[in-house]
Amino acid sequence: MTYPEDRKSGAKPRRRLPQAIDAKARDLEVKWSLPRNVAVQIAQGKLELEGVLQKIQLREKVDRLLEKGELFPPLGPQVVAGSWSLERALFHTRLRASKGAPDYMRSFLDEFAREERPVALAMVGGKLLQGTVVESRQFDLVLRPREGGDNLTIVKHDIKFFFDGTRRKHLLKSIKWGVAEELVNADCLRRIGARNDVKARILLELQESGRAIEWQTIEGDNVRGRIGWFGRYEVMLQLPKGDVFVMRHAVATVN
Repeated sequence: MTYPEDRKSGAKPRRRLPQAIDAKARDLEVKWSLPRNVAVQIAQGKLELEGVLQKIQLREKVDRLLEKGELFPPLGPQVVAGSWSLERALFHTRLRASKGAPDYMRSFLDEFAREERPVALAMVGGKLLQGTVVESRQFDLVLRPREGGDNLTIVKHDIKFFFDGTRRKHLLKSIKWGVAEELVNADCLRRIGARNDVKARILLELQESGRAIEWQTIEGDNVRGRIGWFGRYEVMLQLPKGDVFVMRHAVATVN
């Protein structure tokens, strides 16, 4: 029935749903707590019930993750919309947290200096320097050689990797050194264009895999270990005989 007001305003009368569709929609509303318009579209065959329920579950899961701070807020709507997978969004959130952590800018060379622990430095050019770090600065460090003599100032970009000097005999057996033909100029990594910085995304993927990784330096040295920690400049590899700290700027390949 059309009322006089409808005729005056030009409004179209509502179409009544077929009784079977209306009944089905009402059942869906009650059983699944669905909005009326969604229930109607499912009853009409325009939407799939399974797809709607999956999206509702996803939205609820996203809301819980946001409440716990386990999902980067701007990614929540994108996950619900389907432009980001939940797995990808969670990984991106963990990556942001890792790069924003207080110890991301940490350097273990600073700790060797504070604790006055013996250190072995594998240098670009093939040398292995041993001694005690007297001072660790942003771009270089001062090393007191184990054999005595004057202190050495060493540019950090000349270091390929380093480890605890007291573990030298054990760790040297776990490292495969590059051959002479692969040696490069001792100061080559001081140039920005010569460095091959492994991306944090790759490092996090490798760390979360939990598997032992083969690391090769620009001179062909091979170190195999699991990532225990990584920061902006260094990666701590856990080996059976001790830890080796690889400088990100000196890595050539990761397998």
